[in-house]
Amino acid sequence: MDNVHQWCKHWRLNISPEKCAMADLSRRRMTSHPDIYYAGVPLPWKTEIKYLGFIFSKTNQNNINIKYLRTKVRRKINALKSIAYKTHGPRTKDLISIVNNSICSLFFYNCSTNNKWSATHLKICDVIQTTALRTAMGLPIWTPDIILLKLAAQGTLSGKIKRLATQFFLKHIAYGVHSPLYRNDGTQSVKLTNKDSSALGQLLSDFNIDRIIKLPNTWDCPNIKCKIHLQSFLFQDKSLPKTTIETLFEDTIRTNFSNFFLIATDAFKSPQITSIAGTSISNSFAYRLQHINSFFSAEALALC
Repeated sequence: MDNVHQWCKHWRLNISPEKCAMADLSRRRMTSHPDIYYAGVPLPWKTEIKYLGFIFSKTNQNNINIKYLRTKVRRKINALKSIAYKTHGPRTKDLISIVNNSICSLFFYNCSTNNKWSATHLKICDVIQTTALRTAMGLPIWTPDIILLKLAAQGTLSGKIKRLATQFFLKHIAYGVHSPLYRNDGTQSVKLTNKDSSALGQLLSDFNIDRIIKLPNTWDCPNIKCKIHLQSFLFQDKSLPKTTIETLFEDTIRTNFSNFFLIATDAFKSPQITSIAGTSISNSFAYRLQHINSFFSAEALALC
């Protein structure tokens, strides 16, 4: 802790010891808790710590988190009732948006951890979602869940949690050394259990993925210089006519980049398809990516 304090002091970072605490998250049993200080202030020991809305605990962590989220969601549903049951209230479409952005989003933030919950805990998440949707749409409690979700054009909350977790891990695998999952030398900093390894293999098989394209390690190429022009040239004005933009573009290439090897890349994302393309004087390519990739990931992959 003294080293942490000296490091923060060197980089002029202020940490409030009054807001810090210590917790034992190891499976081993500690017979005693030593006194630990930060900047001369003793840090208290706690059985659980909340960090960015997620509670870390040595025992029964999943139950603690689901109870915390259920309590938080109950307050939001009660607030939703106060505006949903009025004669001249907001439209149903807006209330469903509130449910997605205010209630369901609480479970999306920690989806990479929530997807490891048991089937019972994930079922609780689905019950919370259907309760909120019934409140927003004004439907009776005996409305079947499948009809409720169809009317709201929604999928199950547990299914979306799993899809977001899949997207999170596949992105980090593709990031390679740029991800915390890997060390600088390219080796993995985490080790998958046999169960998770088989689940990942089944997942790649379900998505029909036989190869994961990783971003290159730019640390191996320190001499590469990249310069981005956003408004440097005259043709970068969308208000100009198309023919004028084409003429200015050709003049810019001829004047400023006559000795360069030009490569043009682009990425495209629609509700069904994500793809990338690139072309040059000597070669061109076009690939369709898995749709879970974002537009920005596709742009970065096309550039690399």
